[in-house]
Amino acid sequence: LCWFIKDMRKKHFDLVIDPFNTYELKQAFMAYASRAKYRIGFEEAGREIFFNMKGPSLTPIKHFVDHMSELVGCLGADASRFTPELFLTAGEVSWASDVLSAKGVDANKLTVAIHPGAYYKSNMWPSERFGFVAKKIVKELTANVIVFVGHGEGAILDKVKQICGDDVLIISNISIRQLIAMLSRTNLFLGNNSGPLHIAAALGLPTVSTIGPPVVPLWLPYGKNHIVLRKDLDCSPCNKDVCKDHKCMKLITVDEVFEAVRSQLSRLESKREK
Repeated sequence: LCWFIKDMRKKHFDLVIDPFNTYELKQAFMAYASRAKYRIGFEEAGREIFFNMKGPSLTPIKHFVDHMSELVGCLGADASRFTPELFLTAGEVSWASDVLSAKGVDANKLTVAIHPGAYYKSNMWPSERFGFVAKKIVKELTANVIVFVGHGEGAILDKVKQICGDDVLIISNISIRQLIAMLSRTNLFLGNNSGPLHIAAALGLPTVSTIGPPVVPLWLPYGKNHIVLRKDLDCSPCNKDVCKDHKCMKLITVDEVFEAVRSQLSRLESKREK
C-alpha cells in the first residue's frame, strides 16, 4: 500500500473523483492520500472528511447514474441529460454478424440473449430455470436464443445444456468487447442483475431481468423498455453477497419470466411489422 501511494503521488493529480457509493473508507482515504489539489466524492458515512470539495448526498436513494450525474454536476459539468451509451467500431459489428451467421442464427427471427451468471451468487436466479425459459422461447415463440456464459461458469453451462440440448447457441469465454458486439446483434436481453444487463441497457436493448438483494432503484437497468421481476419481502433489500435461503429469487417463477419475455418480443414484433 505504501508503495502504491508513493507511486500515485508521483503523478501529481490535480483532481481525484471518488465514485464509490459505499460506507467503506478505503477509496476515500486513497483520494486523500493522493494529495490531489481537488478531491470530491459522496457525503456518506463520514467519508467526506477525506475530500476538500463538497459532494452530493446519497439520500434519497436514486439510480446510480443519477447519483453520478449529481457528483459531476458539483464540478460544474451539465450531466442532466446524460444517458449511458456504448459504441462499437464497424469492424466489431461486422465480426459479430459474421460469427452469428456462421453459427446458424436466423437473421429473419428475433434473437434473445440470455446471461444466467452473475458476480455475486445472491444475484443469481437458479440456472436451470434459465434453461427452461430458453427452451420455451425456442419452442413456443420461435425465436433465436443465445446463451452467454463467462469464465468459471461451467456449472451454469452444464445445467442449461442439460435442459436445452442443441436448441440454443452457447457462446462462452469471449472478451468484453466481443460480448458487447454480439449483444448489439440481438433484440432482447434476459438475465440477472449483473454487468451484461447494464451493457445491454447501454446498447439500447429492451431487457427482462431478475433482482433480489440489490438496493432499488440504485441498480436497476437504466432507461425505458425494461421489465424487472422482483419479490418485495420483509428482508428486502438485504444487499448481501450470500444468502442462506435465497427466497427472494426462488419465488420468481419460470412462467413469470417467460411471460415477460413474451410481452417484450410481442412488442418488438409489432414494431417490425410497421
